[in-house]
Amino acid sequence: MAFSQTGLRYDGRNEIVDPAIKRALDHLASQIAAGLKQVNATPGGATPAPPQISSITVVGANGIFKAQIQDNNPVNRGIEYFLEYSANPGGPWTVVSLGPSRDWSAHLGNVSLYFQAYSQYATSDPSPPLQFGGASNPTAVPGGGAIVPPATPQMSAGSGTAPSNGLSGGSGYGKTPFRGSKSLL
Repeated sequence: MAFSQTGLRYDGRNEIVDPAIKRALDHLASQIAAGLKQVNATPGGATPAPPQISSITVVGANGIFKAQIQDNNPVNRGIEYFLEYSANPGGPWTVVSLGPSRDWSAHLGNVSLYFQAYSQYATSDPSPPLQFGGASNPTAVPGGGAIVPPATPQMSAGSGTAPSNGLSGGSGYGKTPFRGSKSLL
């Protein structure tokens, strides 16, 4: 499958006289541009970090913590999410890579923990972290409590470029190149 596109900008294009060479270089430039888009990379430097996630929700009961990241920003395929927890609001943090998922649960016991989350592309810096409760008022989540009733399952926040409506299971990194009105790259 060819991704040929004419008129791409690269140094010296306008000086090329031979139309066959110009077409060949246009084709190569188009292939490179398509490859960069597929891996969320930019040709002239670092890929921009994704925007800060929209929100994080964390609940705990019976020693089980459940976290959910809401990210309503436009994002490209390949977005990855990270959750961090600590016994102190300033760290040190334990990092959990969620991949494209925005949901997480684990049994960590009857402790109170602080949580923060952020997103990142493999080729970018991370987005600014968002603490549960906010940076000015980090909120600890207790993991204890009565054994009955168990924590109510949360509706899924989805993953990757899929919508955050919980109705798009099986999406992994996403079925579309980006979520939103346009690509960020």
